[in-house]
Amino acid sequence: MRKTRMFLAVGLALLPACRAREKPLDVDQLVQQLRGGDPQKSGAARLELIRLGEPAVPAVSALLRSDQPADRLTAANTLWGMGARARAAVPELSAALDDSDTNLRLTSTMALQSMGEAAEGAVPALIKALGDRDNSVRQAAVKALGAIGPGARAALPTLTRALRRSSWPEAEETVRKIRRLEPGARIDLGSEGGNRPMSLAGRLEEVELPEILHFLSLNNRTGKLTLTRRDARGTVVVRRGRIVYAASSSIREALGSILLSRGLVSQAQLQAALESQHQAADGRKLGAILVETRVIGEEALREALTQQIGLVVQELCRWRSGYFKFEIATVAASGDIGVDAEDLVVPGGVATERILLEALTRAEIDEPVELSSATALEIAASPFAPSLGGEVTMSLLQQAQAVVQRGLLLVVRGDEVQAAGHLGFEQAPDPDALARSIRLPLGEPSMIAEAVERRETRRGPLDSAAANERLLALLGGPRPTEALVVPMLLREGVGLVFYEDNAPDLQPLGDPGELEWALLAAGLAMERALLDRRLADFESARGYRP
Repeated sequence: MRKTRMFLAVGLALLPACRAREKPLDVDQLVQQLRGGDPQKSGAARLELIRLGEPAVPAVSALLRSDQPADRLTAANTLWGMGARARAAVPELSAALDDSDTNLRLTSTMALQSMGEAAEGAVPALIKALGDRDNSVRQAAVKALGAIGPGARAALPTLTRALRRSSWPEAEETVRKIRRLEPGARIDLGSEGGNRPMSLAGRLEEVELPEILHFLSLNNRTGKLTLTRRDARGTVVVRRGRIVYAASSSIREALGSILLSRGLVSQAQLQAALESQHQAADGRKLGAILVETRVIGEEALREALTQQIGLVVQELCRWRSGYFKFEIATVAASGDIGVDAEDLVVPGGVATERILLEALTRAEIDEPVELSSATALEIAASPFAPSLGGEVTMSLLQQAQAVVQRGLLLVVRGDEVQAAGHLGFEQAPDPDALARSIRLPLGEPSMIAEAVERRETRRGPLDSAAANERLLALLGGPRPTEALVVPMLLREGVGLVFYEDNAPDLQPLGDPGELEWALLAAGLAMERALLDRRLADFESARGYRP
């Protein structure tokens, strides 16, 4: 009996040691559970691997080389939870910053950040990640460099160049940490080009338009912001940080068309004002004539122009790639500012904060040198696109009225269409508000998108595509059995679209020839007006006087 008790005591004494030797063997099993399809077991395995720390790092790091995206992301998440104890995984996490999966790049960057100084070996990869195409990865990379601190001094040149171009609060804080400066301490970024005025330029992949505009607003800048990409361009004019004008290469509505589509003037009132403008020799603006004749109030006019600027800026804010350049220049506080559509200038400007969804904090840019009034910037001297004037809108609607029961005149603006006029919705509580609510993306399948893409008339029943269903829900009434979409073809693409259907009486639609001819004639007139304006600009630049 004593011998049995002795063996039992020895066995119990050895049991903890046996268990200690068994623990490292559990790592592979935990990794298998981590990769399994049971969320509860996978979560428990992740927590246990994080608790184990260093002994589990090699097996978890190996998952970063898996050909399964889910495995790689799970591994990065687990290493993130280990913090500095996962320092042995720095090479694998650095390599993951080149992965095509944005979520993996982001999580790997955050895992490196959690290591702090232990991630110093990842500095070259993190510097490269400062140029990542995804903003969240760029932000995580700059924070990771800040967590590394003085060991990330190799990133200072890249960070300094970025701060010279624009404001980046996280980058500023990272520079302070690397240089061991107090929080909020002023950063000396040096200078480029002496005391000459400095242009703000770069890529929209690095700094998005809302950030740029908010920066200009915060710093009360005055000048022209130009945006370009392969297939489009845009301009925003600011005075003391407030937007006074915006245009894009999408077809632009003239003031008369804007007021008409919003129900602020009638066709007769607009026609009378246009005739008065054409007969006047003083070059008065259409808006001023309408206000003087009490057709529209100043506040209503300003609000319509503000909404139009907002639409253009919203279109430009959807750009995710391209180039931007801001040039400091004088912009007149009153009178003409040199744009080709002076009627669309908002006197006093629009508060940027009303339009933008994002903010950009203050940055240091050299003050502009004093400019002579003789060299005032001729902003947007070249028209961007044909202008949809009030005369064109009225003419199209009048011609369509003879053959259309209900229809919409739509403007192609970037990657969507927006209503600019309507017919046959008199029974609606507010036909103008109904038309203004119609904005359809061209990136989704629909009869309208198909007509724009193919640049040809489409006719037939509307299928159940989501965009078609949303349009019909907005229009109301019985479901039409037939619809017609006629695009206006311009030199650079489709500018306008006329949509017609056979609701509410469901009778067959007539021959689309009349509509097609009307849109063709309108397109030619708009192109001709554009060429006339370009010629006038050219002659003005050459000093020609008639």
